[in-house]
Amino acid sequence: MLPENHNIISRTLPISEFQKRFFIEWLIEPNECTYNISQIHKLSGQLDKKRLKNSCKEFIERNEVVHARYSKKGESCYYGDFSINNFFHELTFGDSKEAERQIQVLLFQPFDLTKGPLLRIFLIELNQKNNSQEFYFFFVCHHIICDGVWMYEFFEQVRDGYNETTKHVSYANHQEISFTEAVKEESKYQNTDFKSRARRFWLNFIGDTSLRTDLSALMNIKIPNEEISNKNGAVIHFNLNRKQTHFLRTYASRNNVTLFVTLLALYGFVLSKYSLQKNFLISYPVDTRSKKFKKAIGCLVNNIPAKFVLKGINSLSELIAVLGDQRRQVKRFQNYSSINIIQDLIDSKGPQTDVYMNIGFGQTYLNTIPLGLDELKSSALNSSWSKNSIYEISLLYDDYRDDCIKFKLEYRKSFFTSYLMKNFLDSFYEAIDIFIKRGDLSEPYTLMRPAEYDQVVKEWNRTD
Repeated sequence: MLPENHNIISRTLPISEFQKRFFIEWLIEPNECTYNISQIHKLSGQLDKKRLKNSCKEFIERNEVVHARYSKKGESCYYGDFSINNFFHELTFGDSKEAERQIQVLLFQPFDLTKGPLLRIFLIELNQKNNSQEFYFFFVCHHIICDGVWMYEFFEQVRDGYNETTKHVSYANHQEISFTEAVKEESKYQNTDFKSRARRFWLNFIGDTSLRTDLSALMNIKIPNEEISNKNGAVIHFNLNRKQTHFLRTYASRNNVTLFVTLLALYGFVLSKYSLQKNFLISYPVDTRSKKFKKAIGCLVNNIPAKFVLKGINSLSELIAVLGDQRRQVKRFQNYSSINIIQDLIDSKGPQTDVYMNIGFGQTYLNTIPLGLDELKSSALNSSWSKNSIYEISLLYDDYRDDCIKFKLEYRKSFFTSYLMKNFLDSFYEAIDIFIKRGDLSEPYTLMRPAEYDQVVKEWNRTD
């Protein structure tokens, strides 16, 4: 039976195995914006607003998942018959400061997954006294329908739709790749035999390693009990330059590993130095799309753990090699839902106090490609996707450009000070520079300054 609403029709949409956790977490905190995702461009020039809106209209008509609306318990998903006016919103403000204040409000408005739409597109025009034309163009959507591929494809499809008449770019080149068909393809592998083998694999892989890593040494502060559940976060954006980027790409290629594995090892190496941990897990997303559906629009990612066992590893190059082998081993079972992994641990070991991973890492799209609308200047703006941080600490990167790698370091403010995170970032840079200079990074080398190291050890050993 369909919910009572005028813009719901009898068509249903499938629910990916990997979307389920987002709905569960939304049910727990329906008024939070933890899983909001956004990207912002500032535009200047003679914008054809009607053309831009029409290009967005083509995007929403072409991609069914943006119409998703869930039943109250999340067991069903319906196709909401939303029009472009339900998605596209035009606003005008007097100056950029006023506009940017309002943008912050719009970015952090929560979504109701049972009502939709779960995508909002905004065009904000500045009412300039000098008659210059400036705009902010951005989207906000819920992670349940969106991932890194979605973000990249959104801007590419909107750009090609806008430029179609002037640059002979055909929007028709973007073949409609059905989310429904992508989920059907995914379900072929979710059979009983696969789940049984995957269950055994992940239980053995995780072993006795705790899902949640003790980061108390890194925190340097005692957190009041009432603050432990506070997800309020902060973000630091930073880039690697051309030289650093070229070295890391070349190293990965020559050593038969991916850039992902190389950066994951660097991140874990520095994190180990600060947290004083030698055995821990880092959660990371994997794209579950098959080759046929590589450009499918939707949320088609699963989160699985990378395991760091640093005892006996004497250098960064050794760690990279170990993690490279690990990635090749886990690929067979990377489509086994993170919900199932956690539930299997509970079933195997009994109720767990910490049934979540608190450290994150991943590759995504961080708005590094120019929007490129015809006869318009555009600049990408950094944004915090949410007021909250999903993990206690996480590092995302974007390698869509060849000449730089962009990062987003996110952390919970109740856990870590901005000063400590700045030092952590400095150590990350230092590790890369030493890696470039020496060709490796040895385990005994401490990335912390003596005063920092003494303070961490002191806090670690404190029992009061």
